[in-house]
Amino acid sequence: MKHLLILGQPSGENFNEVIQNQVKLLLDNLDRKVIIRDLDKIGFDPVLKKATFLLYNLEKS
Repeated sequence: MKHLLILGQPSGENFNEVIQNQVKLLLDNLDRKVIIRDLDKIGFDPVLKKATFLLYNLEKS
């Protein structure tokens, strides 16, 4: 079974990261495939820009 862990906390070592590491360790011990995505490290911007919004609306027309 595959598991995807998504972390969205921009600061370094914090409670969320500790929980993520413990869950990963547990799943690794169960021989499960674990994928971690750190949204801050990949530069994810949660704000939808107006230009992007308008572009998607044009494509739907």
